[in-house]
Amino acid sequence: MTSRVGQLRRSFRSVPGLGLVVVEPPSKALEALLNDKNVCAPREYVNAIISQTLVSPRRLSYAEVDALPASDRALLRDACAEAAGLGWSRLPQIRAVSSDNAFVELMTSSRRDAHSSGSTGPVGMVRSLGNALSGFGVQVNDNLRGEDPLVVVKPVVERWSAWAEEQRREAEALHAHPLFFVVGDLPYREVRLLLQHYPESIEDLVAEYVAGDLDLLQEVEEAVEGAPILDDPQRADLRRGLQELSTDSAHAARHLVAGVEGALWLTAEAEGVTDSRRHMLRTSRSTPPYAPSLTWLFREDGGLQLGAEFTRFLERAVFTRATHDVRHGRARSGHETVAVMSFLALLGWLDRYADTRFEQEMSHRLTLALEVVADAA
Repeated sequence: MTSRVGQLRRSFRSVPGLGLVVVEPPSKALEALLNDKNVCAPREYVNAIISQTLVSPRRLSYAEVDALPASDRALLRDACAEAAGLGWSRLPQIRAVSSDNAFVELMTSSRRDAHSSGSTGPVGMVRSLGNALSGFGVQVNDNLRGEDPLVVVKPVVERWSAWAEEQRREAEALHAHPLFFVVGDLPYREVRLLLQHYPESIEDLVAEYVAGDLDLLQEVEEAVEGAPILDDPQRADLRRGLQELSTDSAHAARHLVAGVEGALWLTAEAEGVTDSRRHMLRTSRSTPPYAPSLTWLFREDGGLQLGAEFTRFLERAVFTRATHDVRHGRARSGHETVAVMSFLALLGWLDRYADTRFEQEMSHRLTLALEVVADAA
């Protein structure tokens, strides 16, 4: 996975009148709609964006979008804003789509920012900063009323710089969290809430809404059976672990962690990272070094190319000291956590080497889980 906060991406929502919907980023339709003289009012503009970006379960006409219940239409508008990356890095309060007018303002100002990025001079600088700082309520007039532009701009720049640095540090901290791999595809406000305040609840959500779904476990088991690279012993471990997981058995942990570790070792051999005797092959040394532990496979220099988020998750959330205690039979507790994290590691491995889409399914299920929890509260 790549870094996702604030980026264009497909968005998923559960809309009562439509079921699960998929909305694609509106970048391709945006230019045409902004120049369409037949689309001028904010409501018409939002209807057009929803109509042109909704890809599942089916596209809706402008009239069909306009006729949707207000709550369903608001959910679709929110999904469009998320797909466009609006309301995340631009407005920390996450109030981007409280209305059609707010949505249109963000979409059009985003376009103005892109076109004015090369503008020069004090007026162009002030105008760009004014757009960027709209979340703070900063209003900068193009007419500087004869004042020194630097006097006007300096406090604005300082405030913007402080805010930008705060956002940068927060984003870096979120991306560095070992569980970002699990929740990084969720809306940014949920990512912040879970990782900063309730990281322990992530395991519970996954256990109930992802690993606890028997149909999904069956799909994962079928994927394991058809996955490349694996040999019979690894398939057997993973199959047994998935079966035990379906019954909430503590025995699932040892089978799953062994199967995932075996999959990674075999992957390293298949990818030319190691030989069959666990010697690291991508090295400048005259004698290839021996890999004494799995962590050697995660090295940036000569290891598996799994992506930073997934690698961090494996190192700091899966193959931990607690996991080693479970695997070697020393642990008296913690088996449930090891089972859930190993299951998520298996989903990540399957997506990378068996052409599955389980991470996307996981994100969708967690999104629905958070909606259920919010409704219950």
